[in-house]
Amino acid sequence: MNQLKSAAAMLFLASNLSLPVWAESRDRMGPQRMQDRQEKREEKMLERLTKKLSLTDDQQKSVAALLDMQGEKLESLNKEYMVKRKALHEETDGQITKALNDDQKQKFNEWKSEKKERFEDRKERLGDRKK
Repeated sequence: MNQLKSAAAMLFLASNLSLPVWAESRDRMGPQRMQDRQEKREEKMLERLTKKLSLTDDQQKSVAALLDMQGEKLESLNKEYMVKRKALHEETDGQITKALNDDQKQKFNEWKSEKKERFEDRKERLGDRKK
């Protein structure tokens, strides 16, 4: 049973080290930059559709409104995803902690703190590059 718990802890740690880069990049971007990128994507899509389908002015307005609505829905889905992702990690951390002895719990918490510090440092460095 201890081997199973150890294997589960190692699996979690290994998977946690390779969290999706997409989520990190979203965190670094900030809301305004993400919105700007979404608007540019919508503009390019509208341009492509207009050219490919020879859209009229009225059709362009309709398609632009639909693309805006899609962008808003995607933003909502992304926020929901981030909330659920965080809850899942917290739940898994709690389950791992229950499987560990006191010494391992301390090391696990230290490791999580170090990981958080590295993330914050990296976030700061990347933020400084953008200025």
